[in-house]
Amino acid sequence: MTTYTATDRLVADLIEKHDDVRAQFAGEWIRYRDSPALQELSWHAQSTCARINALFYDDPDEARRLFHELIPGAGAGIDFRPPSASTTASASPSATAPSSTRTSW
Repeated sequence: MTTYTATDRLVADLIEKHDDVRAQFAGEWIRYRDSPALQELSWHAQSTCARINALFYDDPDEARRLFHELIPGAGAGIDFRPPSASTTASASPSATAPSSTRTSW
């Protein structure tokens, strides 16, 4: 039985309704700045990363739950430490964040 998170439902809904989101997930070229849907996905990822960073040391179990909700394909034994940062699809992580704030998986 597959369990779907709020993130899964949000992404599935956006893929169904928006060609630009479908293109993003298909690995095609996109125009991020022209896409309210891709901007919403980016905001969601950035917001979740901020929540993880804010509570990780006080409630690591909740931070891990949020992490796995954001990245459902991450392995159960993955280990990470804040600060974590999300980046947009139009830029590489090194172009948008100093190396001290990038998360290595």
